[in-house]
Amino acid sequence: MDKGPLAKEVDPRERVRAILSHMDRFDNTAQYRWFLEIARSFLGFQGDRITLEDCDWLYDAAERVMSQADWESQVWQQSNLEKNF
Repeated sequence: MDKGPLAKEVDPRERVRAILSHMDRFDNTAQYRWFLEIARSFLGFQGDRITLEDCDWLYDAAERVMSQADWESQVWQQSNLEKNF
């Protein structure tokens, strides 16, 4: 994947779109499964696979959920983590 679409000056939604357009290339990895589980657990994603068509929904859900004032405490509580190194 070209790093250009991930540059700081690129619109964040377009950065997400660029990543999702390449996800089918690593959808058999642990990292993909972790991403899918995070999307399900924290964003309410219902699907079995994440595709480019999910970009706007995921972006909007992440923006809505992660902008909540208590987002960080929600993650700690839901994940049952005690420390992060």
